[in-house]
Amino acid sequence: MQRIITYIILGIICSVFLFGCYFGAVYADDDSWSDLSSSQTEDIFEVTVITESGNSLAYQGEVLLISVNSEKNTEPISIGLTDGSETTTLIDDFSGQYPYSWLIPENFPPGECYRILINAQDYIKDSIPNGYSDEFAILDSIVSGLSDITVSTPGIEITLTDNGSVIDGDTVSIYLNSTVLAENHVLNEYPGTIMNIDLLPGSNTLSITAVNEGSVSPNTAEIMFTDVITGESTQQWRLNAGETGTLFISAP
Repeated sequence: MQRIITYIILGIICSVFLFGCYFGAVYADDDSWSDLSSSQTEDIFEVTVITESGNSLAYQGEVLLISVNSEKNTEPISIGLTDGSETTTLIDDFSGQYPYSWLIPENFPPGECYRILINAQDYIKDSIPNGYSDEFAILDSIVSGLSDITVSTPGIEITLTDNGSVIDGDTVSIYLNSTVLAENHVLNEYPGTIMNIDLLPGSNTLSITAVNEGSVSPNTAEIMFTDVITGESTQQWRLNAGETGTLFISAP
């Protein structure tokens, strides 16, 4: 009998302990849900952002086209840009026709986590924006990256390599003094493609045209030259589809 009484007492103690913990957890959850719901607000805008050129990435000096859709009469609105920590106001009291065009300044800080945010004065609640775009990147201005060189012999070797983190099908056409060296050539990973070229005495023009941008923009690759005495023997380019990078090769 004493053993039975002991079991009953232990069972009561465990029940009190377990139920006490359970109710404490529910109470804490109620508190947290209350805090969370007090900061929620209605998302009344659909925001889309594209580049004027149609490129999949935005660069300094490019135009962004910002479109805003809403079933409510929300004009005028404020259009801003945020990276999650700082917000730049692009325009206040906008009530014109969409898309709104914004020219990215040449010196605008590059980043990968920008979003357009929208506020309508009549719908602002707790200073929380009424709508966001998806995240997008703003990158440094595209330049071909190619520079002139001088070589010690008229017969040199060039090596073309897709040096990106992803081998994504970048395709180029290559010209020497307007003569086709390779057309619609798909760039490969290391060791790449080796070409032997014969130069004319004096200045020679080597041009590389991006046929596409692969699956990851822009078209990026590395070119290596042998027998270089002045200039960079290893160079890289960054080109949009249809753009051409050019360098001059001086030969004896």
